[in-house]
Amino acid sequence: MENSQEDQPIYFPQELFLRTNIKDEEYLCIGYSWYSKQLYAMREPSLYQETGNDIETYRFTWLRTFHNPIVIRISRQRDTFSIILKLCDGLGGYEPGNLVVNLTRTISHQEWEKFQSHLSTIDFWSMETSDDVIGFDGADWVLEGKNDGLYRLVTRWKPNHNISYYQCCDYLIQLAGLVIPDNEKY
Repeated sequence: MENSQEDQPIYFPQELFLRTNIKDEEYLCIGYSWYSKQLYAMREPSLYQETGNDIETYRFTWLRTFHNPIVIRISRQRDTFSIILKLCDGLGGYEPGNLVVNLTRTISHQEWEKFQSHLSTIDFWSMETSDDVIGFDGADWVLEGKNDGLYRLVTRWKPNHNISYYQCCDYLIQLAGLVIPDNEKY
């Protein structure tokens, strides 16, 4: 899929990347472009630009350097709860490739509430965008949320040092039906 600036949505407010404590501005610009490129390849909407207030949505973007890029999006619209799993055939640290999996299914209210409990545990809406941990040949765990017109982005590299954040995102991996060995999660 050709990725041009004209037809690509704005996925994130760029200032979120520039307000982190990370001093490497070049890395931040690469991260902003890299995440956007992966989401565009997966034909994902921009949560940041969504205007509907009747939908609460969270998206986990999982970019492991040497594994397929994955997006898991969980949403609530009134009393309907759903999860979407997307996967490209490229590599998360390189080119995303083509969209090869695009599955949607309904989830239960209890599954939604369990995810909400994870969000509460990590205090998602107050977390710093980044935690100063960056690296290469690992995995970026990017969690976004949009609710009542508010947008939030949190990104962690290899979040094994932040167990609650890991458990929140890992719950989505499990809920999506993915079975990934622990040694392939980072």
